[in-house]
Amino acid sequence: MKIFLYVCPMQEKIEAIENLYKSWSGSEPTSIDVLQQAGSERRYFRIWDNNGTSVIGTYGANVPENNSFLYFSEHFAAKNLPTANIYAVSEDRQYYLQEDFGDVSLINRLENEGYTPEVYNLYKQSLEQLARLQVEGDKGLDYSKCLTNSEFGKQAIMADLLYFKYYFLDALRKPYDKQKLIDDFEALSNYLTHTDYKFFMFRDFQSRNIQVKESVSPSSGGGWGGRSFYRLPRWNEWCASI
Repeated sequence: MKIFLYVCPMQEKIEAIENLYKSWSGSEPTSIDVLQQAGSERRYFRIWDNNGTSVIGTYGANVPENNSFLYFSEHFAAKNLPTANIYAVSEDRQYYLQEDFGDVSLINRLENEGYTPEVYNLYKQSLEQLARLQVEGDKGLDYSKCLTNSEFGKQAIMADLLYFKYYFLDALRKPYDKQKLIDDFEALSNYLTHTDYKFFMFRDFQSRNIQVKESVSPSSGGGWGGRSFYRLPRWNEWCASI
């Protein structure tokens, strides 16, 4: 009789994260929580020590994507920008440990507290930190490390604008002049493509991706949204955030 052993894929990931943590910290973790999966194939784990301190363990099968993310993270950390620090990376580049910013996002604060002066101030601080990230982060950045294109060109801009048309405007079922709208899209994409003032853009600056910690400026979460990094006029992300 043959006996087949089956190892759960999730258990393999937990063990790999645990081993990486032990090699980095020199001690066993107290516990490991599997965090809810978001919009990507990456998996996140919260790893606790005896003092109640935690770090985030990340698994990603897409190594080129991981390499791009790790390069940008290290670049921003060297400039003291508000992004998660990387603590350790596995030899196969599929697992890494990063700073834990907690569970409270900017959208959580807005939904729980409403449009209060404090929440408004958090949005203001977020935009200030975004401007720092765009301008300071752009300096000395090697855009050849981008996963796809190094610039957010006309084709990508038009794709985003058409997404707005199909999934927002058309869903409202309100009458509008489709040709004039396309003409406006064309004019806007041409303008954005030819502007000279281009800075770093990580594409997904939304309140759900901004973590809030007490006594600390709002920070871009370790997830980094869709991880699509480009150069683009900086006010594009300001509009997306608002």
